[in-house]
Amino acid sequence: MGELSEVNLIIGVAGLVLCVLGFVQAISSRSLEKQTRWYFILFFSLLVAYVAANLIGQFASGGGIRKISLFFESAFSSVLTLLLTAFLLERSEETGWRHNRAFQVAAGLESLYIALLAYTQFSTLIYYYDAQGLYHRGPYYPLLLVPPVGIMVVNLVVLWNRRSRLSPRERRAFAVYILAPLVCMVLQMLFFGLFVIVLGSSVAAMVMFLYIQNDQTEKYYAQQAENA
Repeated sequence: MGELSEVNLIIGVAGLVLCVLGFVQAISSRSLEKQTRWYFILFFSLLVAYVAANLIGQFASGGGIRKISLFFESAFSSVLTLLLTAFLLERSEETGWRHNRAFQVAAGLESLYIALLAYTQFSTLIYYYDAQGLYHRGPYYPLLLVPPVGIMVVNLVVLWNRRSRLSPRERRAFAVYILAPLVCMVLQMLFFGLFVIVLGSSVAAMVMFLYIQNDQTEKYYAQQAENA
């Protein structure tokens, strides 16, 4: 195993541990609001599946398995971004968030991304694996980045426009999870082969969860004291 492979394995295992810890904490927390608790249970479940797909791709020996694992890894990652759009709208008191234009734009971009991923399974224009199982980017690889970056931009716009409806901790929580994967995506493009975004997404998710958990825990105990 080469030095880069060892680093990626450490990143993957560390990310998986963080995601599992977040999942366990979300299940065991009683101070979270019901919707928030179920959101994070779903969120960390998808994160575990995302990191697990990445680890399977690292251990797989054939290009076919690696290609399938990368498909699911990419799909889970983008669904997490769309899930954030829904949660951001819900936390900013948007009762009909499914019909909100921002969510519909994000959902449209997500559909386009899944379609591009599916097309890639039968083409070499975006990315492909050769006979030795090595990954290569095709000439239209940048096209694949447009939908997920577009969803991140939608989330940033929603966060900015609805910042007055969110608590300071919620604003920081959402900003961390929107910006950290975006920065990691740029770093991963610059340092080809290093899975920075896996660890960045896991750390950002835990930071977001802890910010929101602390915010709702304070409100929970304040309400308990008021009731008493």
